[in-house]
Amino acid sequence: MLLIAIKSQVGNFENRQAIRETWGRSGLVQGEANKKGGLVKTVFLLGRQDSSTGPHPDLKNLLDLENQKYGDILLWDFRDTFYNLTLKDLLFWNWFQKYCPNAIFVFKGDDDVFVRTDALLDYLHKQWEDHILWRAYTNKTELNLFVGDVINNAMPNREPSTKYYIPERFYKGVYPPYAGGGGVVYSGSLLLRLLEMSEKSALSPFMVSYCPVRSLWPEVRPLLYQQNLLHRNLQQLCSSLELMDKLQHKILEETEPFQTRGALQPLSYQLQKEGQHFGLTLDTRGFSPEELSVRQVGRKLRVSGKTEKKQEDGEGSFSYRLQEFRREFDLPEGVNPEAVTCCMDPDGKLHIEATKAPCVEEAGRELTIQRSSEEKTQQSVCSHTEGDSNTQDKPEHMD
Repeated sequence: MLLIAIKSQVGNFENRQAIRETWGRSGLVQGEANKKGGLVKTVFLLGRQDSSTGPHPDLKNLLDLENQKYGDILLWDFRDTFYNLTLKDLLFWNWFQKYCPNAIFVFKGDDDVFVRTDALLDYLHKQWEDHILWRAYTNKTELNLFVGDVINNAMPNREPSTKYYIPERFYKGVYPPYAGGGGVVYSGSLLLRLLEMSEKSALSPFMVSYCPVRSLWPEVRPLLYQQNLLHRNLQQLCSSLELMDKLQHKILEETEPFQTRGALQPLSYQLQKEGQHFGLTLDTRGFSPEELSVRQVGRKLRVSGKTEKKQEDGEGSFSYRLQEFRREFDLPEGVNPEAVTCCMDPDGKLHIEATKAPCVEEAGRELTIQRSSEEKTQQSVCSHTEGDSNTQDKPEHMD
């Protein structure tokens, strides 16, 4: 529903922690008046420390620990200065397009502001519902929403000693109306349009280096991204299963041995699906085995039959009675499709069964203890010795 992107700096840990524990807490958030609420995810946008402003303690290890614990920091390899704020926006837009393109709304602000998130969700729900309502009449599929504190008739600051100094060679005249950077809300679809336009024009002379800029932690995955990725995967899976079902049905239709000429007759049957056992009994009295067909494609099972019998009325007249049926079933999960069997009992009932293929256990076998070659040699020597002694002890043959 809402992605909160906060511009922060490496040393502002306390500000980030305050936001995490209060209005920027990630997860499901209820609205103030409308209890619908929505899913909220907060990320913090950082560049590397600006060494030109003086010596700073090396906070890289602390920042690593912070990101390991919370996983909500986006860090890029550029100097985090006031003149590079536009660059931070552009990098965030690129990240959004890659990892979170389905977020409906985005709040982008500073780490020293306070937001009534529940009231904001109520407002955004109203905007979204109005968009859905009017979409049917205007055919506008994208919501172009941009909300903020609009500043009019602002002049560039020409004082070189101030943070907001703008040289005249960069911009002349009065600024057009714009929303203050402390906090703005816009729709995700508008963000993607802004990104598209940014690739066609230079937005600011303060972008000292736009490309390439290395993303130090690009692997962050917000909850919104994970949720939408899961939703897309489920949709693709459902589409694949539906396509497979249609394909199996088409194969069964094309290989049907009996062509239907009239209306199909109902046929009584009993179906058992207990655990991993599948049992089907059909009342096929009046059909011979040659007049029945059982076909299986994947987990699809089709049973059909067609018989045509001559009937005489005893007065020299006769007629033909045609009887047809066709039933289709799905084999349950866990049942081995290769284990399907069918048989017909003397009462004319057709039984189709399938069970889970039993696990084949290896048969036990007796291991023969082989003698080593050395032991065999010793045994052979002993045998010869015993043989010699036996020869000596054996009495001579007497006639």
